[in-house]
Amino acid sequence: MIQILLYLSATFVLGLALGWLLWKFGNTDQADAQSTETEYWMERLDQARNERDLLETKITALAREKENLTKRLKSAEQKPQ
Repeated sequence: MIQILLYLSATFVLGLALGWLLWKFGNTDQADAQSTETEYWMERLDQARNERDLLETKITALAREKENLTKRLKSAEQKPQ
């Protein structure tokens, strides 16, 4: 009976050790893939922010141009009178 308990305990401990080793050294590929994916999405985020900033600049310039054209139109309408 004691011998069976010793074998079961040893098997349990070896199983835990083997599982821990597989978990510890098996995640390196997954960590590298995660790092690459994170880097990809960070680059995409930076690209999207740059595009957004460019579009905001264009929108601001167009709004200023619209205001200028509106002022010119109003002044042109007032001159003939």
